[in-house]
This record gives sequence, C-alpha cells and structure tokens, in this order.
Amino acid sequence: MINPTEIKVGSIYRVDLNVDAIGHEQTKERPAIVVAKHSDTSICVVIPLTTQSDVLRFAYTHSIKKTYENGLQQDSYALIFHVRAIDSKKRIIKNIGDLDDENLMYILKQLSDYLGLP
Repeated sequence: MINPTEIKVGSIYRVDLNVDAIGHEQTKERPAIVVAKHSDTSICVVIPLTTQSDVLRFAYTHSIKKTYENGLQQDSYALIFHVRAIDSKKRIIKNIGDLDDENLMYILKQLSDYLGLP
C-alpha cells in the first residue's frame, strides 16, 4: 500500500474495489484516477477506469489513450459516473502514472457537471 501523503490529484493508481460492491458498481483491482484528496484523512476520491469500450454509450465517460506517462497498459475509459470515495490506506495499491493536464481538466469539468456544481 502507499503512504496517503504521497497521493497526488491527477495521478493514476492501482486500486482495490473488491469490497461491498452492489449491482453495477465497479469492482476488482483496477486503475483509477485520483480527483480529490482530504488533507486531514486518508480518504480520496477516485474515478475508476475500464478497458470495456461499450461504456462510451453512457454519459460521463471519457476515453484515455495509453501512454508512457500515464502507465496504462491498454487504452481505457474513465467512468466519471462511478466516482467514489475510498480509504487510500486500504484501497490504493501502487502508483501507475500521471494523467496529462488536458484529460484531467476534461474529466474534472465532466465531474462538476455530473455533480451539478456551478
């Protein structure tokens, strides 16, 4: 597991989402983008990724090409509508890479729209 103080917004981490999932919630060990972290706790907010392209039929998804910088092994899709708060001490396994600013800004804008924020 990783030290919570080392977690960076915009980085992609391997996370364990195998506990307490119900229905269509994302499970398994998978990459996820950290979009927020709480400075006083180990809680952070992540956007899970999938390699299943059929998710693009849903709103609030975004395609991310694999690059050396982001460390993804396959082109992936951000499931913005699956945003989730996790305990980084228990769920984050390792850092994979960093998302580029253009993709991060797009995802944050879509997240803001999804949450109905101004």
